[in-house]
Amino acid sequence: MFIYSAFDRPDAPPVYTAEALVSARSLRRYTDKPIRLLTSRPDLVEALARRPDFPFTDIVPLEGDELPKAFKIRSIGTMAGSDCIFLDTDTVIYDDISRVFEFGAFDIAGVHMPYHREEIVTMADAVDKESRRYYALNSGVLFIRGAFAGPISEAWGESFARAAARHGPQIMDQPQLVNALLKLKPDLWPLSQNYNYRLMYGGVVSGTIFVVHTHYRRDVARIIKADFDTGMMDRLIERIGFINASVEKVTLPPVSMQTVPRHKLSRHRPRSGLAWALGPIRRRLGATG
Repeated sequence: MFIYSAFDRPDAPPVYTAEALVSARSLRRYTDKPIRLLTSRPDLVEALARRPDFPFTDIVPLEGDELPKAFKIRSIGTMAGSDCIFLDTDTVIYDDISRVFEFGAFDIAGVHMPYHREEIVTMADAVDKESRRYYALNSGVLFIRGAFAGPISEAWGESFARAAARHGPQIMDQPQLVNALLKLKPDLWPLSQNYNYRLMYGGVVSGTIFVVHTHYRRDVARIIKADFDTGMMDRLIERIGFINASVEKVTLPPVSMQTVPRHKLSRHRPRSGLAWALGPIRRRLGATG
């Protein structure tokens, strides 16, 4: 089963609900498997469920005034005993990703965090930090075996609660996921970034991207304003899907977290070969010679 967690407060625009609808609508093109939505706005979702082509099979209200990321962690615990794929609401799907469970035996599969500024500069750093890096998964796309759903939700939730009490409600959930995985030491299957490509960071990709993970808040605002128009949702899915116009190895620029203009998603073949590699060296020699 696929699961989403959409925490929208009643006095705020239902951004996460709208994102979940776009994501599940893209997912439904490739699977007829159950898709569960855990929601803080059952009133809104039940009204949307009366419309044609509603993508969710289950609506589960989660009550309680808690941090949205704690809500997300708790939603995974509702799947204890069943294999599940947790998807952040701001993902868009371009294949039947449930087939990841056919890859082999694992407790959890996911994509490592993108590299930013490198912290490991000595072998002493490496000894201290590599075990933590191994479990540093992005929490937006997780493939979890049924037997592991309960333990990871519990350990992750406990770590998150301690961190929130110490540092306040602004904390991120991903460092606490690492803490939970370090505690449980599950059988981990690392996936390539094709299964969780974070468009806001850009980078080099090769082959088809199965999950595009990005914010597109201006587009979502327009969808909400248009009363969750499905045509607008489909056009957005197709626009983001343009990223797969070519499956060659390419460099993609970072994309705004607010919107996803089409020209940003076209793939450009990078320069390659010896001339490309020697270019900076030649320019440097020319400057000094």
